Amino acid sequence: ILAPVVSWAANFLLRKQMDVDITIAPTTEKKQQITGIVRFENGSWVSTGKVFCKLHIENQLTGEKEDGLLEVSIPAKSTCESSFSLQSQYCGYIKVSIKELILTDWFGFLPLKCGLQAEGKVSVLPETFAPHVSMDISYLYGILSNGQETMVCMLDRAEVLVAAPL
Repeated sequence: ILAPVVSWAANFLLRKQMDVDITIAPTTEKKQQITGIVRFENGSWVSTGKVFCKLHIENQLTGEKEDGLLEVSIPAKSTCESSFSLQSQYCGYIKVSIKELILTDWFGFLPLKCGLQAEGKVSVLPETFAPHVSMDISYLYGILSNGQETMVCMLDRAEVLVAAPL
């Protein structure tokens, strides 16, 4: 009967020496699955029981929301990583954050909330493709000259190339 209480007390002290971090790619394409990593660090001399990490994933542009659960045990003075996957059908800005972090005692009876926070962000881009650029001299429609520089005007009037004579 005393063991769960001692374990809960150890977790109470342990939660001050824990750290958590979320790592995820900064960009991805829509409909492409990516993997993120949640890294837990235990700086204490006591190993944890089970650690339950509730992730909240939200596309801030479209309002898509999803929650996930990670479960790990972290040995004393070590780091543990757990991965998660996500995919969005729409473009937007996805924020992955820790909704709740719960430590349980070694027997799993007494939960203790840990106030650690972390977040990762990823931009979901439209379907991208490799750029293919070609320049053909036949697209030039006029050449203007003003002394030292020669200005070449393209069909797109927003682009003007300036070349200095040799």
